[in-house]
Amino acid sequence: MREYLLESFLNLPPTGTLEVLKVGDAFDVDHPFVVSFKFSHPDGFHLQAGEGILASFGLPAVPSSIQKAGKPRQFPVQWNGVGKLEYRACIRVPWRVTPVLPSLSVHTPFRSAEWTAKAVAADGKSALELTFHQQCKDAFFDFNDREKGLLEWKKDRNQIKTLLNDGLAFKLNL
Repeated sequence: MREYLLESFLNLPPTGTLEVLKVGDAFDVDHPFVVSFKFSHPDGFHLQAGEGILASFGLPAVPSSIQKAGKPRQFPVQWNGVGKLEYRACIRVPWRVTPVLPSLSVHTPFRSAEWTAKAVAADGKSALELTFHQQCKDAFFDFNDREKGLLEWKKDRNQIKTLLNDGLAFKLNL
């Protein structure tokens, strides 16, 4: 489990640490499969142009483009939306910060997702409380609706870009 988390989600540098706290039972179909862990990343929160930028530990990547620019869509759009992701993190940083994007709702044919970011300040520092809930959905746009499917895909893609760019940015309160 530790190797899977390191390779697939966290992208920790060699100086980072990961401790798996709890692993659920993958064969228990009556309950969600849960993995709890604690990690440290030496550059997980860095300063850039007056903002603090948080690394995107475990959040979904931006969906790939499904169409070349300037060309009409030739094929149907299909997405097999498997899975649910619940992400909760509490990250301490040595500055007082405010989230650039405190909340975001994503509702497309491909997913429903909710993001919240809150900074609790104390003694010149902040504790970032982050939550992300995502439920993937099956979607199919046949030949007649392929342009609509492409537009919905772009909308979904742009909202995930917004999450990763603005949701992980924090204004410094100096």
